[in-house]
Amino acid sequence: MADVIFNEPKIPSEAHLEYSNSARIAKWIMRNSGGAIKDEKQANLALFIFSVAVILVSLYFILFGSISKPPDEALRNPTIGLPEK
Repeated sequence: MADVIFNEPKIPSEAHLEYSNSARIAKWIMRNSGGAIKDEKQANLALFIFSVAVILVSLYFILFGSISKPPDEALRNPTIGLPEK
């Protein structure tokens, strides 16, 4: 059983798989930028700037978005909203 020989063509695994060095999202940005982004380096820079902007906006809303002061009437009469004795 160990002497079985298969007559299959030897195709290297890299021959039928086409890998690109650039990421798919970078290609998508280059294709859909309307010519503003011309190469992969610019696409990666645009992705980085977009990521930083999203993080900064998220931090702003997390840190400052929920700060609210009590209504003016509650400041004048602090017993509003408390249970009656």
